[in-house]
Amino acid sequence: MRPVRSGKASGAFAHPTVPAAHPYLLLNYQGKARDVMTLAHELGHGVHQVLAGPQGQLMADTPLTLAETAIGLRGDADLPVECWKATTDRKSRRKTLLAGKVEDMINTVVRQVAFYEFERKRVHDERAQRRNAAGRAGGNLDGGTGRKPGAGDPV
Repeated sequence: MRPVRSGKASGAFAHPTVPAAHPYLLLNYQGKARDVMTLAHELGHGVHQVLAGPQGQLMADTPLTLAETAIGLRGDADLPVECWKATTDRKSRRKTLLAGKVEDMINTVVRQVAFYEFERKRVHDERAQRRNAAGRAGGNLDGGTGRKPGAGDPV
């Protein structure tokens, strides 16, 4: 294994390709115990992507908010936590591991709520406001040209 490079940014992701091929996982290893939990998290995405493959290219994808919430709350990192709990007799280390897992779960919920709120406000509400504004202006679907749709269009 290569030594950890200084200044390396943390991060990881699982990227699906096509249902007939395996997903790609990337983890910037930094030599920390947390990297094992991050790898378990990304492997959870990878397993989901493989199991969703038989649905076909159009149906195998999962919206980010659903995928992250499900992965974060189903306990994908419980195996590393259980292994570390079994191999350490230091009560303080066990508490640190469990507190980290609880913190990750809380952060997952907060982050997904923020994604939902952003999408609802910036996408859906603005679209509804534009639709309502067009409706109040007499229901014009002419895009502001003042002519009927199709009028004057080349045949």
